[in-house]
Amino acid sequence: MAGVSQGEAEFAYDMQTNRYQAPAVPDLHPLKIGAWRAPNAHTNAFARESQLDALAAKAGLDPVTLRRRLANDPRLLRLLDLAVETFGWEPAPGPTGRGIGLACGAWRQALVVAVAQVAVDKATGKVRVERFLEAVDVGLVVNPDGARQQVEGAITMCIGQALSEEIRFKGGHILDKNFDTYLLPRFSAIPRIQVVFADSGTTTTQGIGEPPVVPVAAALANAVFDATGARVTHVPFTPERVLEALKRVPAK
Repeated sequence: MAGVSQGEAEFAYDMQTNRYQAPAVPDLHPLKIGAWRAPNAHTNAFARESQLDALAAKAGLDPVTLRRRLANDPRLLRLLDLAVETFGWEPAPGPTGRGIGLACGAWRQALVVAVAQVAVDKATGKVRVERFLEAVDVGLVVNPDGARQQVEGAITMCIGQALSEEIRFKGGHILDKNFDTYLLPRFSAIPRIQVVFADSGTTTTQGIGEPPVVPVAAALANAVFDATGARVTHVPFTPERVLEALKRVPAK
């Protein structure tokens, strides 16, 4: 991982070998930068969960079965079951053409499982998010309505991050200076959002502001693969990048 700490990279999967490398890159950011919600965790989850999805497809496994085999945390296993059941999804090895993707994430002691459904216009490369669910375990939820709004806001924010928000440079000049080209998600881009909280049976409460952002981009990328067979690995998934990914899909 370049330009991001390996902090928050570790996750509750049981693998024989884990190696995390985060080399320092001098002068990588010539401009002053600020923090992102769940810094490092969302970037690392995007890489990890995209790779796991690719491994599942190569092994002929559905993405949920692979994660159940690897998960060593009973909280995560319960959360996977809750997400799949609430979504009403019968996972199958991808790509299935249904456009459903899953990803898991963690922030501190909180766990999140996201399930996304997308439609991809193969002629234009445009991705439309049709449905998004997050199953969240943050321990005791003190204010359910406020917590739900935090999750809905995080999903909305990350739909923009994953699909449209980008600052472009050319010849040392910033090209995107206003919201006519830096595209925040409009109301029309927001899908049906479902939020479900796990009953973890604990009185301990974790923060809710940052965990929900962690798996969003990965779930959307995996949904694009399930819809088309194309892997998008560069955020945001602009129509141009999706079209380039579609060109790399082997002909049947």
